Amino acid sequence: MVDEVVAFLPQFVRLPRVEDLPERGDGFAWLAHHQAFRKAAGVIDSCHIQIKCPGGPDGLDHFNRKLFHSVVLQGVCDHQGHFVDICVGYPGSLHDAWILKNSPIYTRGTYPPPGYFILADGGYPCLQVVTACAIVHNICVEVGDDQPPEDAALEEDN
Repeated sequence: MVDEVVAFLPQFVRLPRVEDLPERGDGFAWLAHHQAFRKAAGVIDSCHIQIKCPGGPDGLDHFNRKLFHSVVLQGVCDHQGHFVDICVGYPGSLHDAWILKNSPIYTRGTYPPPGYFILADGGYPCLQVVTACAIVHNICVEVGDDQPPEDAALEEDN
C-alpha cells in the first residue's frame, strides 16, 4: 500500500512553476505583513522521524541531539503549508546544513530561481538564506521586535 501512495509523489510534491512564484511570494508577504517577502519561494526546515535503532555499525549515526534514533525529513513548503520538495532518510545525527548541501534541491541548483529566496532558520547557511535572514532581522528591528544579543543581556545583569 505504501509503495502505491509513494508513486504519486511527483504529482503532489513538486516545485512551483516560475510563473506561479509571484502568487507564492504574495502569500508569504501577506503572512508576514511585509512586502520584503514577495520574493520568498518557500520555507525550509527539517524534523526528526523517530525509528528503532537500526543496529550494526551505522546505528549510532541515527542517534540525534534530541537523544533518540531518527531519520531526517527536510521539507520545503509554500505559503499555504504544502510541501513542494522533500528529502528524507538521512541519519538523525546529521546537521540541517549538511543535509541541505547534499539534497537534490541544493545540488541541482535550480530552485529557487534568480531573484527569489527560501526562508530558513540559522541552521541553513547558504547565501540566499543568509540574505533572507538579514532581511527578516531588519524588518524586526524596524518594527521594534528586536532582542539584544545574549552577551549584551548578560552584561546588563552584572
